[in-house]
Amino acid sequence: MQVLKIAVLTQFLFILSQSVWSNKIDSLKSVLKSAKENTVKVDVLINLSKEQNEQGDYSGSRKYAGKALVLANKLAYKKGVGQAHNEIGNGYYSKGEYPEALKSYFTALEYFKEVNFNRGTVRALLNIGNVYYYQNDIKSALKYYELAYEKAKSSRIKDGESSALQNIGNIYTYEENYQKALQYYSKSLEIARAIGDEKGMAYCYQNMGIVYESGGKADTALNFYRMSLALKEKLNHKHGIAFSSNAIGNVCLYLKKYDDAAYYLKKGLEISKEIGEKELIKNAYASLAKLSTSRNDWKEAYGYQELYAKYKDSLVNSESSQKIAEIVFKKEIALKNAKHQREIEQNRAEKKRQKLVLIIFVIIAIAVLIIALIVGRALMIARKQKKMIEEQKTEIEHQKKAVEAKQVEILDSIKYARRIQKALMPVDSFVEKTINRLK
Repeated sequence: MQVLKIAVLTQFLFILSQSVWSNKIDSLKSVLKSAKENTVKVDVLINLSKEQNEQGDYSGSRKYAGKALVLANKLAYKKGVGQAHNEIGNGYYSKGEYPEALKSYFTALEYFKEVNFNRGTVRALLNIGNVYYYQNDIKSALKYYELAYEKAKSSRIKDGESSALQNIGNIYTYEENYQKALQYYSKSLEIARAIGDEKGMAYCYQNMGIVYESGGKADTALNFYRMSLALKEKLNHKHGIAFSSNAIGNVCLYLKKYDDAAYYLKKGLEISKEIGEKELIKNAYASLAKLSTSRNDWKEAYGYQELYAKYKDSLVNSESSQKIAEIVFKKEIALKNAKHQREIEQNRAEKKRQKLVLIIFVIIAIAVLIIALIVGRALMIARKQKKMIEEQKTEIEHQKKAVEAKQVEILDSIKYARRIQKALMPVDSFVEKTINRLK
């Protein structure tokens, strides 16, 4: 799956590299001249770094990314610091310096998460996945691609979602599960078309071409490679143009279209040399050697084979040094992971303690609420009883006053009757005299 790996290497240059600035380097440089020492200048430097990378000028890309990092740190512009580290990682990735690329990408990821820059987080996760993929760590690559997909989907970052689906498709292509790979590429292509993402479309066509070529459908593969090349030429992405040209040349060679094969392989070789991409140069020489052999041009075939061997040896030596660096880096990652695991365990313990405190607080709050309800109900009942007693007392007082008034009325009546009686009855002296006369 060497072809697919090189495809991933070309694809990373366009992962989420949308810019609010003009794609023209001259335009960005013009803006840079008048930019003040603020976050705007950091953004311009970062976009210049992206553009240089896309044009294959990796040293220029790293230069601008380094300047952006210095200024972003000075301004405490964390989003800019993360973006600068990401672009520095892209430079390392392009040169095959994967341990250094991973360090930069992981640093960028930390900054993006800290400032909740979701687009940057998706970008860093995809880049980390690409590095693991190129190192044959397919399990880790799939893990980070899926993390990127979930983040992009939850954040509604459609181009990120499309890129993640493509990269997951690459995993299935690597595993030769072509049917499933095409399903992911088709989903990615659908999103890319819907949002007008020509870069995403170019790489969908490229990856679908790889699948059909691997499945023995050369004519179909050739159509997809040509559609991919047309978009890359429109976007002037040299690394992608070189890859697609080589891919078309190889299919033409398989179909025995030797003139077309020669044209595209030489075109790919020329651009590969221009951008200094050794892997693509090596592959172009290998294909040209096969082409010359097919044409019975043994002298030319021998020359191309020697050049192929030269670049292959150069890459092997580079890979040996790289493996040493990878061993050191893996140890650093292991130590970092151990530290991270301890931090996770500490966080879990702290969360457990906080949860326990919260539960106790809730229990106390509920108990206080219940007591408050009981006391409140008791006070309410007491107030009702007091009110009833006061009402009864008022009624008794009212009745007492009514009785007293009645008593007064009765006594007055008795007194009045007594006066009348006295007025009607003769006095005692008059009765006595009347009795004495009768005697």
